Amino acid sequence: MRKVLLGLAVAVFLTGCNNSSDDDGPLASALVIAATDYAGANVVYGQSLSEKGNPIGKLRSRALGDDPKLDPRLPALANQGNDELVLIRREWGSAVNNGTLVWLDPTDRYSFDGSLSAASTSANPQDYLRVRTDKAYVSRFEPAYDDVLIIDPVSRKRIGRIDLSGLADNPDGLARPTIMALYNGLVYLLLQDIDLVFGTYGNGKVAVINPATDKVVDVIDLNRKNPVVILPSPERGSLLVACAGDWAAPATSGLEEIDPATGVSTLIVGGENAALAGYLGDLVAFNNGLALVLNNKADWSGSYIQPVDLDTGAAGASLYFSWYIADLARDRFGRAIIADNITSQALAIDPETGAVAFTLDLAVPPQSLLDWRERD
Repeated sequence: MRKVLLGLAVAVFLTGCNNSSDDDGPLASALVIAATDYAGANVVYGQSLSEKGNPIGKLRSRALGDDPKLDPRLPALANQGNDELVLIRREWGSAVNNGTLVWLDPTDRYSFDGSLSAASTSANPQDYLRVRTDKAYVSRFEPAYDDVLIIDPVSRKRIGRIDLSGLADNPDGLARPTIMALYNGLVYLLLQDIDLVFGTYGNGKVAVINPATDKVVDVIDLNRKNPVVILPSPERGSLLVACAGDWAAPATSGLEEIDPATGVSTLIVGGENAALAGYLGDLVAFNNGLALVLNNKADWSGSYIQPVDLDTGAAGASLYFSWYIADLARDRFGRAIIADNITSQALAIDPETGAVAFTLDLAVPPQSLLDWRERD
């Protein structure tokens, strides 16, 4: 989840949670990490970074509550306003809540600044994207909704929805919306196209939404299944998509590139490629035609960070290995950030050499990363 490392530190205060590390005032730059062990420990961490990208000061933390189903996530891309940071509590299967958006105040040490339930029943919200000052989209994955919720992030109210019915090919007609990206004034929304019991996967799709009208204006067919990441690549004039596949065959996974002018998606490399032989679970890209993919090997031998040449599709040797890597992000310093769930660490590595720039040891396993910057 394509994510960008943030310009102010996190000292997060959430309802019912007052456990935090002590530090004074907002910091100049921070890596923000949402962490959970799915057993009741839920934490947001914030690490201050210097102008050169080095960790400085204390690693801040704030407990989020003890609901094992809280599942805290950060938005996939930092397409937020310059005065907000939003945390998504997916809360799928929770006996307490139905999926909640929580606003954090960066001007007041990221204190709790309001919340909004994504629905009246379980919605499993996947992503948050602010499209203008008074409007944001929230993708809702659960079959009861299977849509895009429209909210006013200023008043924190639900104001509408975007219907996605009729866009999917699976027998139950479920679009299964997930990650969003804003590019050239349009919203590109991934549709996983999976049936009710996760037995039938259609090829992935991208719904193109005009935020001025809140209407789907196009649907782009992907070549592979179960898309999990969409990433604008302005230097290439395209959008990049990683598809995880249906976990039955690597040939259903792959890395694709969308030409927004034609609405055509081209396969760059498939998961069946001998150098990959796995399911692509995440993606970051750099200006030199280099991408790094999170590759979950088909033989279940672990998770690997591997380079891919976006022009040739050639996949290189692994730069980093763990049994489970939860997230992959890019920071403003041109590095890849890795959430290693097994070692409970967040690491920054050089995308060409794999050299480790820094490592953060965390008490709770990291799940989601974001680099948020305050806009000028």
